[in-house]
Amino acid sequence: MSIFKSNYAGTCRTCGQRFPAGTLINWQRGLQPAHASAALCQQAAAAPTEGAEGAEGSAPKAKPKRVSAVDKFAEMHTANMEATREMLKQHGEGIQKLASIIAAPRKAIRGPDGRISGTVADLGSRH
Repeated sequence: MSIFKSNYAGTCRTCGQRFPAGTLINWQRGLQPAHASAALCQQAAAAPTEGAEGAEGSAPKAKPKRVSAVDKFAEMHTANMEATREMLKQHGEGIQKLASIIAAPRKAIRGPDGRISGTVADLGSRH
């Protein structure tokens, strides 16, 4: 076994008490960590636990809800879709007008020699 300063909080395999990061622990590959000495186990057992009430009327702190990466992605995707939908609403009329111009029949433009030099949209009479 090796004695290290713990990098993370954990639970002692000997006494079952939680220990914070920075506690001296016995560590061996494949086994749960343990306090480095019996004295540390006794101190951990005598210390108040995290959920105990320190003062009258004070409630234990609730842990913040962990959000998975999938939930974060779904939330971002929903926000992106809502923003896209709103943008399309705002620009919908302009897009419809452009679509009607693109779909309009075309008429040929002839050059001085009579050859077709290009086309333009035939939008009908302007008056």
